Amino acid sequence: SEATRKYGADSLRQWAAAGAATGYDLPFGWGEVEYGKKFLTKLWNAARFTLSNLHDFEAGSVKPEPIDQWILTKLEKLTASATRAYENFQFNMALESIREFTWHTFCDQYLEAVKHRLYSTETGATQRRKAAQYTLHRCLLRIAQLLSPICPHISEEIYQNIPGLKIASRSIHLSAWPQVDSNLINEKAEDDGDAILAIVSEVRRI
Repeated sequence: SEATRKYGADSLRQWAAAGAATGYDLPFGWGEVEYGKKFLTKLWNAARFTLSNLHDFEAGSVKPEPIDQWILTKLEKLTASATRAYENFQFNMALESIREFTWHTFCDQYLEAVKHRLYSTETGATQRRKAAQYTLHRCLLRIAQLLSPICPHISEEIYQNIPGLKIASRSIHLSAWPQVDSNLINEKAEDDGDAILAIVSEVRRI
């Protein structure tokens, strides 16, 4: 179709998923397809940045910092809500929550907050960098997994380039669906992180 040729299949699939709940008629609109393409561009740029900082990633025990705990908590909550939406065939709700987390929580807030830890040479910087790498790795993999039913092509490309996956030679679509890890949910860290980021946002606005 013209939309697929111009914007790609994953953008068109987002239009189909986001336009309405299952069972309702859906009129075609270029705006949603174009927004889908913008989201994919945002995700791909974030994935490239993340992957470039995972070249020396090693799985192991780390101590996540408060901002890491903040996004890991949100990630597990996203996994729960998106899974429920998929199971209830509410693809629009699943896609909306995944895009909101990816664009704003992961890209606009977390990546900006941890960039300095990836380049720092201060005392103790190695462990702080490893904690950031662990969090980035977990977030990018989870985003790809949750998005894969709707955007299979970009999800597969990201998955095949994530280091440290023992079954990376297999397709993401053959991997197990992610399960919520309640041990990573820290309500206080989430509340504290939301408050701090709200203050930072207001300072920037002023």
